Amino acid sequence: MNVDALVSLYVSGKYDAVIKVAEELAPDNRGHERAFRVAGLSLIRLGRYGEARRKIETAMVLSPQTSTVRSWLPRELLQSLLTDAPDFGWAMYQLAVLAFENRDFASAMTLTSALVDDAETPAPLRSAAVEILCELYRRQLPWRDAAREIEHTLDRTAAHVAAPTAALFRGAMAYANGNSDGAEAAFSVVAADATAGVVERIKAARGVATFRTRLQEPAAAQKAFFDWRRRQSMADLAEPTPSDRFVLLCAADGRYVAMFAQSFIASALHQCGDTIIHMHIINPTAESAAALQAIRRQIPWVRISTSTETVDFPAPRPYYATARFLIAPEVLAAYKLPLIAADIDVAFVKSPLAGVRQIGNTDVGIKFNPSDRLEYPWIKVLATCTYFAPFASAFEYLADVGKYFWDNYDPVGRKKCWWINRNALLYASTGAKQTRLRICDLAGTALDKVVEGSRPTEQKQDFIKRVSGRYSLQGLQKRRAVS
Repeated sequence: MNVDALVSLYVSGKYDAVIKVAEELAPDNRGHERAFRVAGLSLIRLGRYGEARRKIETAMVLSPQTSTVRSWLPRELLQSLLTDAPDFGWAMYQLAVLAFENRDFASAMTLTSALVDDAETPAPLRSAAVEILCELYRRQLPWRDAAREIEHTLDRTAAHVAAPTAALFRGAMAYANGNSDGAEAAFSVVAADATAGVVERIKAARGVATFRTRLQEPAAAQKAFFDWRRRQSMADLAEPTPSDRFVLLCAADGRYVAMFAQSFIASALHQCGDTIIHMHIINPTAESAAALQAIRRQIPWVRISTSTETVDFPAPRPYYATARFLIAPEVLAAYKLPLIAADIDVAFVKSPLAGVRQIGNTDVGIKFNPSDRLEYPWIKVLATCTYFAPFASAFEYLADVGKYFWDNYDPVGRKKCWWINRNALLYASTGAKQTRLRICDLAGTALDKVVEGSRPTEQKQDFIKRVSGRYSLQGLQKRRAVS
């Protein structure tokens, strides 16, 4: 039996066909778990709730750890199922997840509390319900109140909650209390157990795999950092002028440069006038080269500076998110001007000039999350837009970012490296060697919110279209400065 073909039938709405195939499955074959689950979803779609429950419960027995997989069923169907079977924990859990994602926190709290307090709730569902309950406390309450409620919840459910679930929240509490080593030990428990599914259910928990309070191999990490710097090619530098006050910096692979270069550069020119824009391009393509050439043709005065590199990482995506911080020392050294480093898939909505003047004696500027909630460490730092001055302490800070990255990064992809950029910035911000660092929280300064990204439900192409409509290249041919 081809389960993928069965899923295709389900996606196509051929629910009767799915059920017919599933009738021939052995109920004691673990390999049939997914097929029974899909058959159960098909029966729900057809309103045959009693049969659906039996199929789903069979799947849960065959593979308990997959019982928390999202159903993606509409809320109305799940409510009908729960009305028909009010003691069906799986349906209650699915509704709780949906309520949580839709920020209906009151309903999510009622449903998860019922699951946690019911001794008949299957173990994986009960443990996952504890996750939602703790997340509700973490998101809604001031951090001390959240810590108290989470501690109480973990203590009273200790016999039923999975170790990685408890470790995730205990790690957050340890970090909030200044116990960084305890936080690292707790987060390592989460990262070590991929079967628990915690980081799949709580997306922000992905940062556990790369959270460290200190380097494990400082000598090796430092060598990797400087070896990487020697491989960079500063391909095309622009000529600074006495009126330049900063350089804009972004980094992306060739595909993203081809997609976002025009919207990024056009918004920068509209807001900043004639300023140097440095683009670090990973694995350049003919399309990325053509995109930059087209912009240079349309805007003869534009100063686009570039550096390039070629990587062959099988799993490079987290690398792209950190590359602008890795190349920043080279750009600082080349121009001896402050850097405004931003994601390439953003648009400038105001000039950074006032902010650069405001924090002129600062080495590093980073926006920190001002929330008083209990946060995971890597959420405390926002990486979308950062500031680096051409001062010695900023170079030291960026070296710590680079060493942290190369001490943690796994280019083969065996270790999930999500949030590594924010963990690296946090590590460098709190490192013992940075006692001389003059670091500024950009929140509340004129550098706050100089860029904006896509809206929550906006697709990349829609964002590009919106930005291009607001900041077109037309009319910029003769305009060199902001009016």
